[in-house]
Amino acid sequence: MKNYIALLALFLGSLLLTGCGNPKPDEVAKDFYLAMVKKDVNKLYNMMYIYDNNQPKKEVVKGKMTTAVNDASDSIASKGGIKQIAVDKVSERDDNAIVVLNVAYNNGSTEKAKIILHKQDNSWKVVLH
Repeated sequence: MKNYIALLALFLGSLLLTGCGNPKPDEVAKDFYLAMVKKDVNKLYNMMYIYDNNQPKKEVVKGKMTTAVNDASDSIASKGGIKQIAVDKVSERDDNAIVVLNVAYNNGSTEKAKIILHKQDNSWKVVLH
C-alpha cells in the first residue's frame, strides 16, 4: 500500500496548485496529504502542477484522481486514520522541491511519503510522474 500512496502522491503532485500566501514546499506537501485523506478531489486538483492546458485532458485526469483518492483514503482509514504527519526532509533547488513525510497511523504503522513539487507562478504545486 505504501507504493500505492506514493504513486498517488506523485500522480496528484503534478496537478496540485497551492492557495494564497505562497506556502513553503513542506506545508504544501502536508496539506496535499491531508486533502487526500479527506477525499477533497477539488482541492487536490487545484494544488497540482498541470503542464497541459487541454481542458478535455484535465477532466480525464480529474476523473482518474477521484478513483485514486478514494482508494488511498480507504487504505488510510483501514489503518485507523492518521495519527501524525511530520516532515522528514525537504530538498529545494531552484523551482523544484522534494518533501519526504513521515506518516504515523493510529494502528501503530508508519510509512514515508515522497512528494515532488514544482514552483509555478510563485506557488508550489505537486508534480505527478
